[in-house]
Amino acid sequence: MSSSNKSIITNISYTTINIHSDIKSIFETDDDVNLINNIDYPKCSIGFQHYIHSLRKDKEALKQFENKKKVYLVTNEFELEIDNYDDSIKKNVYKFLNLKDTSILTLDFYKFWEIFFMFDIIDNTKQNKTLIMADDGSVSQCILAFREKYSKEYKSDITDILKIDNNNLNVEIQQFNKNLLDNQKNKKIEIKTENEIKEKYDLILGCGNIVETENENTFEQDYFNLLFIQLTNAFKYNKKNGNFIVKIYESFTNITSKIIAILISAYEKVFIVKPLTSKSYISDRYLVCIGFKAKETDIKKIEKIRNKITQNYKLKIVDMFTKYEINKELKLKIIQMNTHITNNIFKSVGKIINFINSQNFYGDEYQNYREKQI
Repeated sequence: MSSSNKSIITNISYTTINIHSDIKSIFETDDDVNLINNIDYPKCSIGFQHYIHSLRKDKEALKQFENKKKVYLVTNEFELEIDNYDDSIKKNVYKFLNLKDTSILTLDFYKFWEIFFMFDIIDNTKQNKTLIMADDGSVSQCILAFREKYSKEYKSDITDILKIDNNNLNVEIQQFNKNLLDNQKNKKIEIKTENEIKEKYDLILGCGNIVETENENTFEQDYFNLLFIQLTNAFKYNKKNGNFIVKIYESFTNITSKIIAILISAYEKVFIVKPLTSKSYISDRYLVCIGFKAKETDIKKIEKIRNKITQNYKLKIVDMFTKYEINKELKLKIIQMNTHITNNIFKSVGKIINFINSQNFYGDEYQNYREKQI
């Protein structure tokens, strides 16, 4: 990001929040973790309201469009494709990158492309080493295409996919599309286990691509184990001054606040981003961490917590660094983020439900939404 003293920058549905705060390092406190049978419940004190999870009932209206054209997507201003229009985002991207019609796997390609453009986190003047976790293949596509487009050094790049075992998680990671390995021009990409990694990386990407379940209201808690594994690996394998991007979902729990504090303590700058191409009715957002500065003793503390979590993976994480208190400034920024993104979710779901209930899918309202997309 170029520069801004503002803590939040918004343009339509685009959101970037400078979450970095002048806080006491979390690593100055004891590296303990509390694991019990119950989940860490969302906290009203950081912006949660019970009606947020009542949205799940409203979203059930979308099920009637399974295996059908999702006409309600016309309400999304930054939808990739627009009915009967040749100048859509998708068509422009495919033309710009000279891609075949079926090339891009998922929406994550576009989200990460946005983030790469928004932040100065990839040095296109030299070789780049990237480690990617929990990816279905679309983020790997993105970094390969981005480097090939903007760097003359892309042929010397190293792009590794870290294989994470599903056995110690409460979620299932989406399978990596191995066809990408066969079709890619850059043959440097490899799938590796932790034991096979010998590199330190300029950029680490925690894609968080998991198989969706019916337990949408506990998505944040179910994701904790995978989130912490991605964070630990970033600390182990990031170069000094390297960068890390990781997907999160809702952020209403004490644990998510502690994870944000860990990242602020380990990186020079931390932002939270909701890209334009991330559908506004979905809760995903991204922590962009710039300038890795953690000490070896800090990394060992994180690894110690990870080992305890892995050994007791059937239990739920309810706290870590238990004596550490989130300060007022950081807490206010987390509330600000939660309020802003949640309000956009409500507005988006409301527009979709009203459109569906109208049962006039190609009338004046449809034309008005389509005009905004154009």
